[in-house]
Amino acid sequence: MKLRNESHRRRRYTFPSVAIWTAGALFLGLVLMLASIPWIARIPPGSGGMSAADADDMSFDASASINGSGVLTVFIDVPIGQQEPPEPDVQVNMPAHQMSVPVEILSAGPGAYQASAILPMPGTWEVRIQFADEFGQLELRW
Repeated sequence: MKLRNESHRRRRYTFPSVAIWTAGALFLGLVLMLASIPWIARIPPGSGGMSAADADDMSFDASASINGSGVLTVFIDVPIGQQEPPEPDVQVNMPAHQMSVPVEILSAGPGAYQASAILPMPGTWEVRIQFADEFGQLELRW
């Protein structure tokens, strides 16, 4: 008789423990999924120098994101209908350590560019973007 009662107890506790483990795995998956979303720093035009304009009405917008492993991606866009600018000069610096990292710039279509860099350490980083006389700067924390 004892064996039957013990097996009955095991069956009774099987369902709740499976439900608890399943809920825990789902919660962990949600946390990991949210942690993998890159943080996007977007500054609206006209604030902080992320939109630049001169007498020729040339302007550009820029946004940046850093993923969890320190890969920085900067998107630069010149609005359609403006003159095709030369390739931008993008510099990524960490002022606190007087450090800079190499940047790879790719054309992403007419008037669109993508710059990528690998940040070696967390901290405050400056992204400086320049088209001839146009200049913009973005400060990011990783």
